[in-house]
Amino acid sequence: MFASSSSLRQVRLKTQWAHFPYNKGLDQFDFAFQPSVDQRKLRELAGLAFLERKENVLLLGPPGGVGKTHLAIALGTEAIVAGSSVYFVTVAGVLGLALGFERLFEEVQIRQVLRRSLFGDGLIAVGQMRQA
Repeated sequence: MFASSSSLRQVRLKTQWAHFPYNKGLDQFDFAFQPSVDQRKLRELAGLAFLERKENVLLLGPPGGVGKTHLAIALGTEAIVAGSSVYFVTVAGVLGLALGFERLFEEVQIRQVLRRSLFGDGLIAVGQMRQA
């Protein structure tokens, strides 16, 4: 019982640290509404083998309403449950990180999150990328 409550607490903390804009799971995604999304491929990605292989995953599609952010959050949540660290950031946030990288590294908490996510075995989920 102690181990499961400790694990649950870790998942809750890591989910907070991930900065997801909302919580969504893969089981909440409506594949019938988005038939262009390959359900088999998404289930394969949810196995997180891409993290072990240190591969990138891009969820591409038209802007607005396809479910890319939902799926990124769902994969991030799966990674957290599996024990990885996750950090969700929008493209605008990534640009802000790049522009203010030195200033951000001065903040201890953010430095630790970035080190674990960027240089460790973590996952960074980038959402809300819009085409120009």
